[in-house]
Amino acid sequence: MVAPVNVGDVLAEKYQVERVLGEGGMGVVVAARHLRLGERVAIKFLLPQALSRADLVGRFLREGQAAARIRSEHVTRVYDVGTLAGGEPYLVMEYLEGIDLKAVLHRDGTLPVELACEHLLQVCEALAEAHALGIIHRDLKPGNLFLSQRADGSPLLKVIDFGISKMALEAEPTLPKGHDVTESSAMLGSPLYMAPEQMVSSKNVDARADIWSMGAILFQLLTGLTPFRGDSVMEIYDRILEGPPRLRALRADVPVRLEHAVQRCLQKNPADRFSNIAELAAELAAFAPPHAQILAERAARVLRVRPQSSAGGSVAPAAPRRSLPSSTERAASSSGGSPNAQGVPAASGWGGAPAALLADGAVTDRSWGGTRASPGQGRTGARAFGIAAGVALALLASGGFVWLVFRAVAPVASSGADAATPAAPEAPPPGDTAKEAPLPAQVAPAVGPAAGETAELLDGGPAPAASATAAPAASAPAAPAASPTAAPAASATAPGPRSPGPARPSTSGRVRPPPVRDPFADPR
Repeated sequence: MVAPVNVGDVLAEKYQVERVLGEGGMGVVVAARHLRLGERVAIKFLLPQALSRADLVGRFLREGQAAARIRSEHVTRVYDVGTLAGGEPYLVMEYLEGIDLKAVLHRDGTLPVELACEHLLQVCEALAEAHALGIIHRDLKPGNLFLSQRADGSPLLKVIDFGISKMALEAEPTLPKGHDVTESSAMLGSPLYMAPEQMVSSKNVDARADIWSMGAILFQLLTGLTPFRGDSVMEIYDRILEGPPRLRALRADVPVRLEHAVQRCLQKNPADRFSNIAELAAELAAFAPPHAQILAERAARVLRVRPQSSAGGSVAPAAPRRSLPSSTERAASSSGGSPNAQGVPAASGWGGAPAALLADGAVTDRSWGGTRASPGQGRTGARAFGIAAGVALALLASGGFVWLVFRAVAPVASSGADAATPAAPEAPPPGDTAKEAPLPAQVAPAVGPAAGETAELLDGGPAPAASATAAPAASAPAAPAASPTAAPAASATAPGPRSPGPARPSTSGRVRPPPVRDPFADPR
């Protein structure tokens, strides 16, 4: 191996080289240790044939600086950038222990669907942060995806060589049969995982070139083969023009929806692919373990988008440790729509702006086939119950207030009605016919003494003296005469004793006119 440094050399007075880790198409990586911190690091250099190109040296330093801005745990951290005394640039990066996915395929063969989707979800989170910073990897392949472990032993995938792209140094239009075209330096990237537009011009590519590479990697993780094979770049390009192969033809246990996602990544027209890496993550999350689904939500937040799934809905948080709705999983068993010529479902709404979040937040659990409410639904039900209880209490309070007002007003109305109705005249006590109350200001008929003619007593004047014909009543003691002004007045505090009215002639043997009735008196 050719390296600008030797074992034991000290770089920048703090990094001591221990051994060579590996060599790629354009660079070499050595292991070193920080003399003051005691921490092991990896240092990458450009190979001598690349050092003669000033543009490659400038790109190496600029993209190394850009990679240092990415803070995702799924990207190899870049700690330092510098140059040797001879002008050779180098990058000081995070030291990793483990193997890459290319070695995993050689050792274990194809991966289970859940494990493959979990690995690539971690890559999606790393790419989301890079794409948000305007950084395109351009050289994604299994050899650049490094599988390490966290402190708790869980798998941790790292994207290495981020932004350190392979450039064309000399033309190689054809390659010998059996040659590993991934090691070709004929163009930027690896042809087996390279988007067709990148084969034409590596300068005019965007994030969808990385999405193509992700589809090719997933195809290989599930089948052990690359989707487009050939002995030269032109032969690979011709296979791409024929359209993506059917994934289920090589592995029948792959869900139909996942096959459609891979085919969408491998569309030759960039406009027919996923518009961003978060949309691809949303599709992969439906087949990943629950603990890995939150990675798709993080990718969407980094890119500030709401990824739309092929099932027609958008990604929404679900139950704990299941951040993406598995309601889209129902489409995996029923989305058997016929694909078009390129293998993309004809009825799929690949284009368009992302849809809104599910209002109800419900998710479907494939383990029992039911619908499970998310935590947001429990809070919504409690809020609705509280509102209903408040309305009921308000109605009860208003009803009680109306009842109290009615009880307070009813006695007043009753007393007013009684005051408006005149009281009936008081009947005289039985047997007391001689003492009757006078009728003031009324015309009282009187009987003449002899001929029986009647005379009118005005204003309650005294009746004329009784004649001889009124003998039966003569035995009664004569009542003293009283003028109308002598009538007793009613006391304001207590009723006084009833004063005897003026003497009235006896009506024995005479016709007594009917009393005048008060029209406002109670008929009872």
